[in-house]
Amino acid sequence: MAAQTNAGTTSASLNRYWRKVQGTIAKAFAHGKRKEKQLFDSFADAGFPWSAYENTFPVDLNERGGIASLTDFGDLAKASSVNAVEATVSAVHFNGRFAIGDLAKYSDRGNENQLARQIVMQGTQKVEAMVEHFSDYMHGSASALLATTDTDISGTTATLTLAAGYGVAGITNAKYLASLFKVGERVVALDSSNALIDGTDSFGEITAVSKANGTIAVTFDGSITYSTNGIRLYKANNLEGTTAAGGSDLNKGLVGFIDLMTATTVHNVSGSTNPNWTVAYSDTNAGRFTPSKLRRAKDEIQNDGGLDADTLLCSQGVYRDMVAQERAGLRYDDAAGLSFDGDVKARGMQIVTTKNVPPGYVDVFAKAALNKWEILPTTDRPTWGDLTPSETKAGSFGRVDWFGNVVLRNRKGLAYFTSQTEA
Repeated sequence: MAAQTNAGTTSASLNRYWRKVQGTIAKAFAHGKRKEKQLFDSFADAGFPWSAYENTFPVDLNERGGIASLTDFGDLAKASSVNAVEATVSAVHFNGRFAIGDLAKYSDRGNENQLARQIVMQGTQKVEAMVEHFSDYMHGSASALLATTDTDISGTTATLTLAAGYGVAGITNAKYLASLFKVGERVVALDSSNALIDGTDSFGEITAVSKANGTIAVTFDGSITYSTNGIRLYKANNLEGTTAAGGSDLNKGLVGFIDLMTATTVHNVSGSTNPNWTVAYSDTNAGRFTPSKLRRAKDEIQNDGGLDADTLLCSQGVYRDMVAQERAGLRYDDAAGLSFDGDVKARGMQIVTTKNVPPGYVDVFAKAALNKWEILPTTDRPTWGDLTPSETKAGSFGRVDWFGNVVLRNRKGLAYFTSQTEA
């Protein structure tokens, strides 16, 4: 008879007696952490309601004149006055929705049966998505164009190499361009005249994003053959999904900083026709953003706009180079007193730097030149009582909305720089 031994009883052999243990939810990405909405909220209110007919306001652009130097008992000056120019502003409506089943509602026992309440998580995700959407559009244009591509398309799938962020040839950073797109979102491909490149098949869903390569993979709704450069990419997350006007964000973007700083026409007022409806100063020459450049922008804004510039908005790379310049120019009696990670300051200026500012860009402006126009401020995270029951399914829909726009009051209160050195 063979000798017997005691077999060790492992935990794995009795695993049915153990509970499944789950840790807390790990938030592995900076969802919704953007500064643009906070900046927008710091603008003064536009002070007028929305009308379904038309929304306009007068802009005092034309310079005065008509003062005469007289001889003794000479003729008086010719009487004259100047009129204002009428500006037109349109509100845009941002909307996000989520669906949740009745079972989740009736089974909601909080942390007793959920790591986090499903209604809270879904609502929070949509609020964060709204903040990110707003921030992306804050730096773009009213056209809502995100980027272009010159990639030829043949078939139902394509990996598109992105170019010209917001339609601007100089915005080419791969990571920046790719960050404007998200897996699972829908886009539409339009030609240079904003027509569908191949009918309803021009709509598709993003299946992959490469920030390293500046590309997005798209599965289109049908087979496409198109080889003309300059394809324009817009979000298309609503249910219509058949026309450019109704099924995409085309012409439903904010009057963002690309428009405010560089567009010929803003609020239906042309800078070509009205020279005073142009920025106070601009510099597109490559180089470091120096204190003298900031001083020039502040002077021009004060000279032409009659305002004191109080905000500097720049890319993170430009800010890092500003820090490097400051460190190089400082002298310390005691090296132990040197802060390794110091901040740059400018007297009387709020410096805002975010990942959403295009690389190499610096915007200098007076907040008094801009207004916030909010017909409906961003709605809070929906609760069970805020949901709308489905008419055909055992579930409900939650939604998050924002309705408004940026209003430009004084374009001479703005200045911008591009191609600035990044570190």
